Amino acid sequence: MHEDIAIAAFILSKLRFPKGTTYNNLDKKQWEYFRGVIWPDDPSCLLFKNLPDSNSTFGLGAEFLNDFWSSDPNLMTQRSHFGNLQFLHGMATKLDEAPNETKAKLLQWFEVMYKLAVGGEGVTENDQLHQWFPGSFSATSTPTGDRTLRDLLLSTTPDYRKVDISRRALGVCLHMIQDSYAVGHTLRRLKNRKDIDGRDEDGESPQYAVKKNFHLAIEFTINDSAR
Repeated sequence: MHEDIAIAAFILSKLRFPKGTTYNNLDKKQWEYFRGVIWPDDPSCLLFKNLPDSNSTFGLGAEFLNDFWSSDPNLMTQRSHFGNLQFLHGMATKLDEAPNETKAKLLQWFEVMYKLAVGGEGVTENDQLHQWFPGSFSATSTPTGDRTLRDLLLSTTPDYRKVDISRRALGVCLHMIQDSYAVGHTLRRLKNRKDIDGRDEDGESPQYAVKKNFHLAIEFTINDSAR
């Protein structure tokens, strides 16, 4: 779902995504965006093989499942799905967290990833994590705060020879935008009900799916980065 939504947005953008692009015919350069799109769900990159010449070869997923079901709260897979990095999916990181606190964490992360994606904004892939995310990475965290943004996004798959960190960072931004509109993650109080989707063919009402603004948000992010 994340990949299909992103492909649709890319086709409408100024980037090189011709009509007819699908998940099954992405080239290696395009896949750099999608490694970022997948990253918040797989922040340790355990779903992929660490290969020098391929950035889209999936493994069996056993290591991902081990981390997902682990009782170790310091693992990135745990932190992203159940712990203090749940804001990557638009979710609170703890019970009774104020929505504005969750939003502030999300926007802080988004700003860094966006600046890394577009370049020239004072954020580089060699910056250490504690510089930009002191509340999330320290001397005792996994990964530690002295690791770089590049280390963070590559994690267990650092060997690919043609990595494009800026594209991966933009992919992270797209995932965050998408999840912030997902009913399973985020409850939004609409101020623009005139733009809400109607009932589908089965009579179900996607109560919080604001299709128009969702597309505009993604297109704005992509087109702005293209400049």
